[in-house]
Amino acid sequence: MAKAGLDDYPLRPEERGEWPILWSKGPKDPPRRAVRTLWRATLTTTLVAVRAPRVLVAYDGTDKAEIALEAVASLGWPAGTCIRVVAVRDDHLRLLRPLVDEQPFVELEEALVWAANHLAADLPSNVAIERRLLRGAALPAIVAEAEELGADLVVLGSRNRGPMRSAIFGSVGRDLVARADRPVLIARGDRLDRVLLAHDGSDAARTAVRMLGSWPVFSRATVKLFSVAHTQPGSATGQILTAAALDETNLIVLGSAVAHGLDWRLHGDLADGLVPRTHCSLLVVPASARVELTLAEAARSG
Repeated sequence: MAKAGLDDYPLRPEERGEWPILWSKGPKDPPRRAVRTLWRATLTTTLVAVRAPRVLVAYDGTDKAEIALEAVASLGWPAGTCIRVVAVRDDHLRLLRPLVDEQPFVELEEALVWAANHLAADLPSNVAIERRLLRGAALPAIVAEAEELGADLVVLGSRNRGPMRSAIFGSVGRDLVARADRPVLIARGDRLDRVLLAHDGSDAARTAVRMLGSWPVFSRATVKLFSVAHTQPGSATGQILTAAALDETNLIVLGSAVAHGLDWRLHGDLADGLVPRTHCSLLVVPASARVELTLAEAARSG
């Protein structure tokens, strides 16, 4: 097998400059797939100003939603970050049985207050925590709330029903990934510091690289690049899951062009296949998402 080189990976020069390369070696490396470890420099001579991100966390009071809260709390958010915790109560029961629905609604409201207070206690005081209780169908309510907030990231937990149960009963996370025009994090664990970035050479994958490079919350994460270029979605899904398991990854990052219908067959199938199958957290980044947090003025002056 010929030795892989830097040009075998679809990174642009500016991306190579942001991410110094260290070859990953050892018995855990996936066979016949070159993997690179990427890291951020810890020492710098200039300070880069970043805008504060706005984050929407969907909460439903379940244990899985609490894991998502722990994942959000584990990240080092910059000062001024706004995190809005949202709970949605379906309107169907209210219309059919209003008295029966009232008690669960009150309980969800109490759980939402607890969640917001719990998150505020775990994060610095310069990170703003908001909460909002909504009625309606979960998916459109979350999408509309993310738009209203101008969210840079949407976070939710996952019941991890698996591909069969998800196909039958549906999945809010799966549907949100297919519809969202902003990054979606499906949190299945409380740590996000061992990252596998699946890169297929697309613009969507480059957007994911830019997000990892510009968000301070990922500055201390170990990020490995896994190439799935020229690989069919079904085969790529299995390879990504194998690589993640071998490396004990707790976050898979994937670019997706689903939101605007570009390369749907490649990206749509890959993202759609990973959502119900991954046991670790999954971050899906649409190709057109606004992901750079570096202020334009700071970038020009640097």
